[in-house]
Amino acid sequence: MRKPLLGLVVAVVSALLLTGCSGVADMTPEEAYEEVEDRAGETAAAVFHNRLHAWSRGEEPCRFWGRSNNYRLRHRYEITNSSFFTNADLIADARDYWREEGHRITSERTTGGHLREVVAVDSDGFRLRAFQNDHGDLYLHVVSPCLEPEPFDVEEYLERHRQPSGW
Repeated sequence: MRKPLLGLVVAVVSALLLTGCSGVADMTPEEAYEEVEDRAGETAAAVFHNRLHAWSRGEEPCRFWGRSNNYRLRHRYEITNSSFFTNADLIADARDYWREEGHRITSERTTGGHLREVVAVDSDGFRLRAFQNDHGDLYLHVVSPCLEPEPFDVEEYLERHRQPSGW
């Protein structure tokens, strides 16, 4: 009975480590936001010649032990002035740059012999992904490690949302 349980524990821990989400990061959302922006900027300068266009920024849930209020910051950038014919080279350059920086490459995807996606995780748990979509557009995604929600201060909320007297 213990061997199946041990196998399950090993599988879950391995999955968490591969996704770069092995716990909650010890940083504030503001610090995580700056780190996401820094990692995108460093990759843009080294690989994409600073041709980033902010496409979307947001949050996504971290759900690796069932229900959780933890979340990650997710920033998506479009690489401007890229070409369908050179995207595979740029993605390979991103992979090589991330390897040189000591990041762990967690997946690569090729289509028709051309590199179309690479995903890396750095030592702090930030996930970086360079990929080409089906239309030939090139993107960079940077995702923070899991963060805990800020504590909710009921008194502060009530003070900010207090209605004027007479309502």
